[in-house]
Amino acid sequence: MTPSDLQDARMDDCDEITSSPARLIPCRADADCSGVLSVSDIFSFLNQWFAGEDAADFDASGGLSVGDIFAFLNAWFAGCP
Repeated sequence: MTPSDLQDARMDDCDEITSSPARLIPCRADADCSGVLSVSDIFSFLNQWFAGEDAADFDASGGLSVGDIFAFLNAWFAGCP
């Protein structure tokens, strides 16, 4: 499965509100967004982590730590649906 464009539609009591298209990445372990898991995902994630990018906070702890690397690798080895 590759990233796809989606539109978010929400209903309230008065009307329907539609947002602009959003990106959905169905598998967090697919770090390079190629649509398949490969070793390049590991290198892509590590590049993000060493650069201090927020996207590398894989365990959502609020900061980067070695735990993010282990969480990413755990997800990568588990595979994608």
